[in-house]
Amino acid sequence: MVLDDVDELNATVQDDVFLIEIGDLNEAVHKGFGEAFRAAYEADTRVVVVTGQGESFMGPTEYDPNYLEMMKDLDYWRDNTMREAEEILESMLNVEQPIIAKVNGQGAHSLGASIALTCDLIIAGDGASFSDPHVSGFGVPAGDGGCVMWPRRIGLTRAKEYLLTGKAIPAEEAVEIGLINRVVPEEELDDEVDELVDTLASSAQNAVRYTKKTLNQYVQHDMNLTWGYGVAHEVVSGTADFHEGIDAVIEGREPDFPSGR
Repeated sequence: MVLDDVDELNATVQDDVFLIEIGDLNEAVHKGFGEAFRAAYEADTRVVVVTGQGESFMGPTEYDPNYLEMMKDLDYWRDNTMREAEEILESMLNVEQPIIAKVNGQGAHSLGASIALTCDLIIAGDGASFSDPHVSGFGVPAGDGGCVMWPRRIGLTRAKEYLLTGKAIPAEEAVEIGLINRVVPEEELDDEVDELVDTLASSAQNAVRYTKKTLNQYVQHDMNLTWGYGVAHEVVSGTADFHEGIDAVIEGREPDFPSGR
């Protein structure tokens, strides 16, 4: 174990691989992501793999209700949640080893999608899907990594559709539009990722790392351009719509946003 006291976020070193396994999202997990990726940066490994502990990489309902209630407080949202979100993406971009998202089960949604799409390579099981329900589910702008990584991967036209509607994209379609790299039957996911890990781990390590670092300059440029603007909009949107979105997630129902009535 690399992380202490974070049951829902396991980080371990397995030979050449730094493995991060995500459980349900709670306060400790949200805080722990940055620590996990900083530990990955410092680890003597050649590849980082991120995956889910349970039924999905990070599903649309895998949230601790107590943590969601905490986020209703605008000061907490601004000073903790959004600051930690920036730390997550910055720490991921700083990792020199290639990061593989092994998207299992139901797929990657909301913060899970932002994390998966910030990885360098994304391989999904055939039952997975991807969505960012900031707008459709929580009633807030997609102001964090979503506004950077979705258009960077699939272009502005498609990104606007998926971010504004929150539509879930099945893994097969995600490959077709360039959102992810590969989709395989769920039972073959482990073997597919292991094969890619072996390829990367046996390659010229400086060449791998510096190629990644160079390509990430595009992402870093977009982060610098949009992050502060997007986060500012997300923070000031802690309105009745946001509270309704959180209540709907906790209660397992569709939101009925006051501003949309």
